[in-house]
Amino acid sequence: MTASLYALRLNAARLPGDTEIVDLVAELSTTTADFTTAWQDGSAVGLDRAYGTVVHPVAGRVALTYRVLGVPAAPGQRLLIGTPAPGSRSAEALVYLAAMGLH
Repeated sequence: MTASLYALRLNAARLPGDTEIVDLVAELSTTTADFTTAWQDGSAVGLDRAYGTVVHPVAGRVALTYRVLGVPAAPGQRLLIGTPAPGSRSAEALVYLAAMGLH
């Protein structure tokens, strides 16, 4: 499950009356079977780590492990910090992008 889905689940739990979240979940549930399955599994409680892939136009696919941190000054907000596996192609891609000034 993506970090975005985890974040949506966590915010839905914190803000059960938020109509924008309710509407978004309803829309995704009717259009995406994978979303419905992932949404119903209920596994997002206590998220502190997630995995995802970014597709950069120059570097291509960059796989990251995200550490999810709470922001005490902004309840309900989460900070995701993505890092590649050391020595991986993704790590090399990020070094290349940084060297070229391409972010």
